[in-house]
Amino acid sequence: MKGTAMQVNYLPYAKRAPDFQYLGLLKQLMRDGIRSETQQSSKKDGAGKETFSLPYPVTHVYDLRNGFPWETGRSMKSGFIAVNELFAFVNGVRSNDVLVREWGVPFWNSTFEDPEKCRKRGLAPGDLGPASYAVLGKFPTKDGSFNQMQALVEQIRELPHLKTHIATTLYPPGIFRGTGKVQKVVTVPCHGTIIYVTVLERKMNLTMVQRSADVLVGEPHDRVAYPALLLALAHVTGYEPGIFSVVYLNPHFYENQRAHLEEFVARKPVAYPTVTLANPPDDIFAFRRGHFELADYHPHPAMPGIPVSP
Repeated sequence: MKGTAMQVNYLPYAKRAPDFQYLGLLKQLMRDGIRSETQQSSKKDGAGKETFSLPYPVTHVYDLRNGFPWETGRSMKSGFIAVNELFAFVNGVRSNDVLVREWGVPFWNSTFEDPEKCRKRGLAPGDLGPASYAVLGKFPTKDGSFNQMQALVEQIRELPHLKTHIATTLYPPGIFRGTGKVQKVVTVPCHGTIIYVTVLERKMNLTMVQRSADVLVGEPHDRVAYPALLLALAHVTGYEPGIFSVVYLNPHFYENQRAHLEEFVARKPVAYPTVTLANPPDDIFAFRRGHFELADYHPHPAMPGIPVSP
């Protein structure tokens, strides 16, 4: 399969229609979002960290022929970092030091500014925990760890017609908190809650269910990482990438992001870009950001300084 990458059959850039789904979600949240306290807002320095959430799920569907859904409402070259982050998790990485040093992913640095987060959970400093995103490659079981991604690839290759091509970033025994409970994760995974793949008419489709979506900071990165995973999975199993969809269970923004949100909704969407595979490996665990090339990217200016809630 090497040298014959399975690519998206994109429309010419001039024929792609701008997509208004994300802009519509932001406007919907501004109009209908319900204020809610958070773990962060209840602390002494928590001003502005309340969320505004929709009390129902929202689904967006992206036909990749119309462009790769890399956000154009603001320039976001950090999307390549999100690609590396996801493939690090596919490989079972749960150490912040490894993420930074070997994968170039600094997203988790702010999480570990408070060493108490690890101590309270009985984890070594910098350990995201056994119930972190690492469960994609190392899901804990009584018989040791189970590699979900390996099983997913093998099943698609052998039995593509099945409707059980599924993986998850959630390990329920390690995420609950309250009296008598100790979490086994520093931050409960919010994206990749369900990763569901179908093969229909020789095309591969991927749906990502997102437990919690910070629509200004995290969501645009996830909308790069998971379509990239679709391209990688399609290549290593021999299918053309088709539809990427995402289900948001708790789309929200933070009060201290409101000014950036208002600036964003004043911008007009432009057509999505092209992302292609470059010398892709045949092994899903060997993928890195360098195997993805971005073209036809004409975004609005970057929007620095959007507050991030740890």
